[in-house]
Amino acid sequence: FFLMRRRPPRSTLDRSSAASDVYKRQAIGDQREETRFDFAFSQFLQLPSLVDIAAEDAIFLSKTELAVQSNYKDRKIRKEDLPSEKLLKVAYYYPNKKEIEMIEKKFIVSNKKVLFYPLQIDALLDKQGPFHAFIHKCSNLMIEEFVERSSKRFTILQEYTERNSKSMVTIDPLEGLKMTLYRTVSNQRLEEVLATPAILEILRKHNAKLKIPYSKALFNHNAEDSLKAIKQDIEKSLCNFSFLIKLAESCQTADSHCLTIATNEEGLKKALDKGVYIGKELIVQQLIKHSTTLYKVYTLGEDYLTYHHRKSLPSVLPIPSHAQFDSQKPFPAEWFTGKEEIVDKMNKDFIFEISKALMKAIDLTILGLDYILEEGSGCYYLVDLNYYSSFRHESDLNEKITSLIIKVYNEKIKGIAKQFQFILLSL
Repeated sequence: FFLMRRRPPRSTLDRSSAASDVYKRQAIGDQREETRFDFAFSQFLQLPSLVDIAAEDAIFLSKTELAVQSNYKDRKIRKEDLPSEKLLKVAYYYPNKKEIEMIEKKFIVSNKKVLFYPLQIDALLDKQGPFHAFIHKCSNLMIEEFVERSSKRFTILQEYTERNSKSMVTIDPLEGLKMTLYRTVSNQRLEEVLATPAILEILRKHNAKLKIPYSKALFNHNAEDSLKAIKQDIEKSLCNFSFLIKLAESCQTADSHCLTIATNEEGLKKALDKGVYIGKELIVQQLIKHSTTLYKVYTLGEDYLTYHHRKSLPSVLPIPSHAQFDSQKPFPAEWFTGKEEIVDKMNKDFIFEISKALMKAIDLTILGLDYILEEGSGCYYLVDLNYYSSFRHESDLNEKITSLIIKVYNEKIKGIAKQFQFILLSL
């Protein structure tokens, strides 16, 4: 019966009272620390129940969503499209382009279990709820704040999720997204994860090998010094030609998908001198021979993993020294002989188990993971990790993300219920 209690109305927030409101929250927190029972009980009751459907909720859809969906015209919903008696209210935030993409794929379209609300990041956040859950891709806000230093919108959003953490679940912590912004950071973190006992145990179980390709981070580089550092690593047998050159920033930049292949020393020097790379932080990554096949694994929590294999770079590239390409567009036809075989050799059980372990280790659930299988050695390489991939080959995404949100929210309720039960037993 506790779950049917309605959340008490929020106090009106006003900019002029922001400082005093902080002290009020601190005082409440200090008071709760004095009595374990009061703290747990109030925390338990703050979880909003599954609210009854209301007319204003049913028609509260984003303008973009209304424009994309043909069956929602003039802000009206057909009777058969109305949600059931109980439903979750879910706020979302995406950059504009991503929001349109997610709606077109029916990823965040309101249904009979969940109502999706666009969170207006430039308006007062606390007046837009309450919500049961929050789903997001806010890498653009992180770039604004930590790279361009042009706004504090990410910090404002982060404080909002922390302030409402007792009553609203966030699908993937905002802090966890930082590792996905830079390939240098994500590579370092993944190297650490691959050395953990949980991952090593999976490798032993499947008698398999998984590595991150050799990479060299170049800061404020000049071609001569960079070439010298890489040649030293070649002499130490840490790497060999060929290489992929790409920007360290993995998203939210116009050139993040611009890659260059260098097959020899001359090509590497010329590639590093290209205008797109001048004055930028770069990653020079070993190009692994992998039978022209890439395996893309998509995850929506531990309950949904899928993969697709597709054409990748050929083992022998017919280029003189270097060539530039866009990784989001088809490879040049002249790079292929037409005899390449795109064969699925991936060990699905192994890759899915290792992907679940990676999700748990980095505390992110909506991922795109790119694997390749090295020719000859049979060693797997994790060559790229993206948060909130395009799910290009997937269908029924709305049902899958709805299931993930409901599962995470129910786990939140169960966790606080157990905490409440434990405190009652300890009294």
